[in-house]
Amino acid sequence: MRIGSFRDLSAGILAGTFFLAYSLPAEAGVASYRYSLSSRSCGNYGRFAGTVSPSAPYRYEVETDSANRIVRVTRYWNNRALWETRNTAFNTANLPIATTTSESGVTTGRRSTERDSSGCIVRAASYAMSGAKTGSSTYTYSGEYIEGHGFSADDKPLTVSRLYYNADGLLARSVWYSNALDVSQWTDGTIDPSTGMTTESHQYKDYGKTLVSRTVFQYDANDVIVHDDSFDANGRHYVGKDYNDGSLVKKSYTFVDGSTSVVTYTNDAQGYTTAAEESDNGVVHCRFAIERRADGTVMRTVVRAADGTMLAEYPDHLATECYANGTVVGGFQGTIYKSPPWW
Repeated sequence: MRIGSFRDLSAGILAGTFFLAYSLPAEAGVASYRYSLSSRSCGNYGRFAGTVSPSAPYRYEVETDSANRIVRVTRYWNNRALWETRNTAFNTANLPIATTTSESGVTTGRRSTERDSSGCIVRAASYAMSGAKTGSSTYTYSGEYIEGHGFSADDKPLTVSRLYYNADGLLARSVWYSNALDVSQWTDGTIDPSTGMTTESHQYKDYGKTLVSRTVFQYDANDVIVHDDSFDANGRHYVGKDYNDGSLVKKSYTFVDGSTSVVTYTNDAQGYTTAAEESDNGVVHCRFAIERRADGTVMRTVVRAADGTMLAEYPDHLATECYANGTVVGGFQGTIYKSPPWW
């Protein structure tokens, strides 16, 4: 579920609904909150909870206008403005249909939203400030869940998600398919509806017939993830992940035969993963360079051997682990430059 940094996670799991619409605070002005929650209600997909001090190091700062519409949400992360969204246009029901996005005070893009007659988002598209499209998503609604499909800038299918809500209409479960072209495997996450935070996840393959792993997450006093542990279908611990200020920095495997694999990650100031290195039993096999647009969306991942030989590239996908047979974790389609075996 947590592919790279916390930024990649939030962008993926809620796939466009997260920052597009929020329910309103009690009155106009500026207020600060600890949590941002996802709601089933069309028109108000997000709610805020846990009022905090305007100087709290981790907070959502929410501004409303004289019509009591949310016009700005700023995410403060460790006392700095990490990202910001501004709703710039509303429909006749006062629901946002256009949004600008910023990273560390720099405007990086805009989003447009299409809604049905009930106010439900049916399509959202993201654009760079140049006007070039960077991605899009579509949404369908059933009595049980909201299904989202994520697409690349050139409309290739990337991801699929299904969001399930409790009796109060708050998100309690997310099913995440990281590869839209292979829906035989997915991650099923359990979410605390009162905080919006993932507490546990299960990974499946073979269309749900086989449990691959169970993962439990640990957070600090500021609700920032610090570690998670994964266990195989037999309950044996086989991988642990370490985080620094919410960004994944190290992933350590120990296999049944005693062999090991370690992936280390490099993240930028915004929390996005930009590079990774994988080693098996202490020997480096693959290095990954992740190229991103200004809004953080992935343009491509380039994979090289330890000696710099170019092995492959994967457009639109974040890849950070490889196999000797010339594939990467996730099974993404790409261009292979060196025939396997890669080592």
